[in-house]
Amino acid sequence: MIEIYENNAIAKPAFKDCLVDGKFSNSKSNELEIDYIKKSKSYLNSLGYTKNETGKIFKTPMADSYAYYMVISLDRKNGKLMHLNIGDEWDDPMVRHLESTFIRKNMFNFEEMYSELT
Repeated sequence: MIEIYENNAIAKPAFKDCLVDGKFSNSKSNELEIDYIKKSKSYLNSLGYTKNETGKIFKTPMADSYAYYMVISLDRKNGKLMHLNIGDEWDDPMVRHLESTFIRKNMFNFEEMYSELT
């Protein structure tokens, strides 16, 4: 069983903060999302979650985008993920029914997600 936690401790990037000269900026949005993800991982570390998988990203396809989660902890059968409010902020209700081994095989470092964009 996978438990999902909402990331209420770290403020998500606001749309208005992604504007440059009154226009939406993808690079500014990416910069703010990277900062949000780094702060989210630091927050988990401050709560005592310091395993190797803590802070890795897991995503599932949803409509024209993805639902993003940060791994808090995983064991052989169970896990804890934190929903990330980035992109279109999708939440996949089926994630709760995935096996932790599937998540472990498909998680990645957030730097990989932004490497081609920065």
